[in-house]
Amino acid sequence: MCDIFNSNDVLFSTASLLHICCISLDRYLAILHPIPIQFGWYTTSDHLEQLRNNTEQCEFVVSKVYCAISSSISFWIPCIIILFTYMRILIYLIIFLLLSCLVLPCSV
Repeated sequence: MCDIFNSNDVLFSTASLLHICCISLDRYLAILHPIPIQFGWYTTSDHLEQLRNNTEQCEFVVSKVYCAISSSISFWIPCIIILFTYMRILIYLIIFLLLSCLVLPCSV
């Protein structure tokens, strides 16, 4: 139990520090280079013109390129990484259980 506690302590401390590091880098980059959404590349030129003419309107219309890039970075790529990682964990678990059953009697 002590090994589990110590390894989790190191893991969680490292993960916490890495997250803080990423947040600080993100804030630094946001100051130096404001996010592209402020430059209007997320939408169509017709919608930008409509926003300039009607400042009361607050509608979020995105271009197809922005939609594809944004959804890939924020959802699809992380989802694929997570699925791949858990698939590998499952494969190793199955192999471990099968090898364990060869050495010790099991009821799987």
